[in-house]
Formats: sequence, C-alpha cells, structure tokens
Amino acid sequence: MTPEAWAGGDPPAERERWADAHFNSVFKGTPPYSVEESGDPATMLDAVSQDVRLGSVGDMERQVIRLGAAAYLNAEYLVYPMTPQTVIEMVRPTLVDGQYITQSGDVLNAEQVKDFLGNTMEAPGFFA
Repeated sequence: MTPEAWAGGDPPAERERWADAHFNSVFKGTPPYSVEESGDPATMLDAVSQDVRLGSVGDMERQVIRLGAAAYLNAEYLVYPMTPQTVIEMVRPTLVDGQYITQSGDVLNAEQVKDFLGNTMEAPGFFA
C-alpha cells in the first residue's frame, strides 16, 4: 500500500495499531521529527500523511519519510518483499547521512532510496 492508502485508514482496523506510534520510536536514531504546526512528535500517521508538514524537512527527506513509513507498515502488516527491520536499516541511514550503502557496497542516495521504496509499492511515479 502507498503512503496515501495508509493515511486514508485502509484498512481502518490496522490503523489503531500503528497510527499513534512515534516515527522516531520506530526509526530509532533518526532526527527528531515533529509536526510543524503543533511541535508534537511526528506519529506514523503524520509520517504517511501528505498534508502534514514536519518542521524544516526538505522535499526529498519528506518523501523518504513517507515512503519509509509506508514500507515499514507494509512489511509489518502485509505480504511485502522486505522485513520491517530491513526497511529500518535502509531508511535510517538515508535520513541521517543522506545515503544507504547496500550489503554489496553500492551507495544509494536519498532519491534512489525513495524510488526503490516507491517501486516496491508498485507506485514508481507516486512522487514524480
């Protein structure tokens, strides 16, 4: 499911399990993201929601947050090609260092990570 599908509450029963969890509690070690308007820590629902602004986060970082949160939720609750831990291990260094280094030593920048995560949701043009 894409970030928009998760933000829309589909399926609603699952939303109660994850929506209020803080993004930084799931993706430990990432910068402390907060909702721009309230200053409250960003929840997973905030992370997947397109209309929620997170502090001074740039566009690419915001896209990695949205797709990373959706990928994590897909891995946690649906049949998905990655585990929740694998998603965390890809998203955390991208948000902290601006890149992810694969096990084979390839370096993916934030845009490449965003594109990869989007492709796993069959939504390669989601943020185009």
